Amino acid sequence: MSNTRVRPSLKTLTLIAVAYSAVIIALGVWVSVSTGEWLALVCALGLVVVPLGVVGRRKAL
Repeated sequence: MSNTRVRPSLKTLTLIAVAYSAVIIALGVWVSVSTGEWLALVCALGLVVVPLGVVGRRKAL
């Protein structure tokens, strides 16, 4: 497998991950501000941190 085929898919995956993280955190902040509850922000951060941990473990293997 050549490196040129791997790089575009890695860039696409990174772009999707960044977009996912931004949307989830933005929704968490919006819900947290509108309801006055901090739990929504904690849940949103958890939805971002857990996938990052999984990606980190996959790279380590």
